[in-house]
Amino acid sequence: MDVFPSMRSPPEAVRASLEAVRAAQLAARVRARREMWQARAVVGSVAAVVAIAGLVVWPRIHAARAARAARAVTAPAPARLVTSPDSVPAPAPAPGGLLAAGVADLPATKEAPGTAAGAAAFDACRDSYQAKRWRAAAAACAAASAARPDDAKLALRVAEAEYARDDLTEARTWAQRTLALDAKQADALAILGRSEQRTGHGEAAARAFRRYLALAPRGWHASEARAVLRAERPARPAVQSAARPGQSRERDDSATAPAVAAPSSTAPATFSPPALAPQPAP
Repeated sequence: MDVFPSMRSPPEAVRASLEAVRAAQLAARVRARREMWQARAVVGSVAAVVAIAGLVVWPRIHAARAARAARAVTAPAPARLVTSPDSVPAPAPAPGGLLAAGVADLPATKEAPGTAAGAAAFDACRDSYQAKRWRAAAAACAAASAARPDDAKLALRVAEAEYARDDLTEARTWAQRTLALDAKQADALAILGRSEQRTGHGEAAARAFRRYLALAPRGWHASEARAVLRAERPARPAVQSAARPGQSRERDDSATAPAVAAPSSTAPATFSPPALAPQPAP
């Protein structure tokens, strides 16, 4: 009688199946390791190829680009078609300016022959102005304006640069010069109005902003101009109210003058009672 059946040895078929499972698991592990090392070898070879290509091919590409750039520099410039100055269209002015929350590009102007210094000053003015180096921009644009005294745009750039570096006297001077060259430069009027307002000349600032609204009622600084004009209006009634008490007193005196006038020399007629009619005798 078998009391403990679990203590019996497994049959040969079960044992053979267990050995087969173990062998399959071992083979799977070996295959997974082999595939992992193969993938690593492929990735390493690709990385090596890329590195070799970068070390060998890239210097050649860079050298070819440098050679093309050198040939482009040394190549003669193509002949330009000469056109009359009247046929060149005038560039459209850029909206706004320094005071309009942005730096506008300088317009391309025609250079006079033999003004290499003026062209260099113009380039320096444009570069320093676009980089917001206001001290250098003021000096360079002033030199360019000296070479081109009829250019209102250059004078305006000098005024904007001087205002940006808080030199209000120079900003006002260059703004007036800009308006003398071109009276329709609204940005110059805005700079002039701001400079006058900051230096305490309220009436001059109001005149400048009034002219600005006449030229650009919907410009960049229209709201500011209207605010300045509204702030200047209460000052005028105050001056008029100071003269009103004296005027009212004069009016009161003139109104009461007939009441205290001297009586006329002609005396009024005396009152006489009416005569009684005669009663008839009884």
